Amino acid sequence: MTKVTFDKAVFIPFASSVYETNAMYLLIEHLEGLKRFLFKDKEGTITRKAGTFLSSNVASIFSQLETLGMEPPDDEKQLQLLDAVIEYLNNMPKVKVTFAFEPSITFINRINGEISKELGQKVILDISVNQFIFAGAVFEYNGKVRDYSLGQKVDDYIEGYIKNA
Repeated sequence: MTKVTFDKAVFIPFASSVYETNAMYLLIEHLEGLKRFLFKDKEGTITRKAGTFLSSNVASIFSQLETLGMEPPDDEKQLQLLDAVIEYLNNMPKVKVTFAFEPSITFINRINGEISKELGQKVILDISVNQFIFAGAVFEYNGKVRDYSLGQKVDDYIEGYIKNA
C-alpha cells in the first residue's frame, strides 16, 4: 500500500464545517462510519458509493472535492483520504473556552472566527459552561490562560475589600 500525501486544500472544507469539539467529534464519527460503509461492493466516487449514508453537509464537501478533481479514484486512496481527514481534524489546534452561559451556534461561530483570525489559523473551540464565572469567558490556549470573566473581577474586589477593612 502506497501512502498518499494530500494537498492541504482537501482538508479545508472539512475544517471549515466545524467550530467546536462536539461538532468535530460528530464529523469524525460520521467519517469513521463512512469508512466501514464505503467499500461494500460499490464502485466510483465516495458520494456515489455512500450517497444515502452521507449527511447533506458532508455530501456537499465530497461533491466539491469531486468537482475539483481532488477525490482519489480508487478504494485504497479514498480510505487513505478519510484517514487523513480524521487525522487532520484531530490535530487541529484547540482553544478551551469556559463561558458563564450556554452559547448559541451563532455566538460560537463568531467567537471561533475571531480567535482563528487572531491566531492566524483555524481553531476548534473546546467549550464548557461554569455559572460561577458570572459573566464573560475564560480562554486557555497552549498553556496560557486569559480570564475575562466578571467572576475574577468580583473575587479581586472582595480580596481588596478584605485587605483594606
